[in-house]
Amino acid sequence: MSNIFNIVENVYRHEEFLKKLMQNELTIPNEFTIEMGKLIRAAREEEGLSQTELAEKLSKRQATISDFENGKIEIGILTLVQLAIVFGKPISYFIPEMTFLVSISDIHNKWEEEALALFRSMEYEGDPHLALRLLKTLNEYFDETRDQEWGIPEEEN
Repeated sequence: MSNIFNIVENVYRHEEFLKKLMQNELTIPNEFTIEMGKLIRAAREEEGLSQTELAEKLSKRQATISDFENGKIEIGILTLVQLAIVFGKPISYFIPEMTFLVSISDIHNKWEEEALALFRSMEYEGDPHLALRLLKTLNEYFDETRDQEWGIPEEEN
C-alpha cells in the first residue's frame, strides 16, 4: 500500500513542478535540472570520461560540466544534441522521467519501458524500419496465438 502512496506523492510533486514551470516560477537548481545532471553524470561515468574530457568534447569548460551535473544551470537543446552524439544515446535519455509523470495513467510498467528502450536502441543504432517490422510481426504472432488460445474463430474474407 505504501507503494501506491509513493506513486500518488510523486504525481502530486510532478504536477506542482509543471504548474510552476508553466507559471515561470522555477528557480535553479530545481528538481528537473538536478535530475538531468544525474543522468549526464551517469552517462559520463558509464563512458569512463572525466568532466574535463567531456568538456573538451563539447567545447565547454570543466566548470560548466560540473554545473550541468549539479543542476546549477539549464542545458540548451544544442548541448543536449551534443550529449546525445557523444554518448550515443537518444536526447530523451537526458530528460528526467518526472517531466512525463503528470497523472496515474502516465505510469508505465517496467516491461513497457524496457521494450521502448530496446526499440529506441534498434531505431538509432540499426534499421528503424526493420525494428518496426519486427514489432508488428510479434504483435501479429501474439494476436494469432491469443485467438487460438481463447478459441476465437478466424475471420472469413
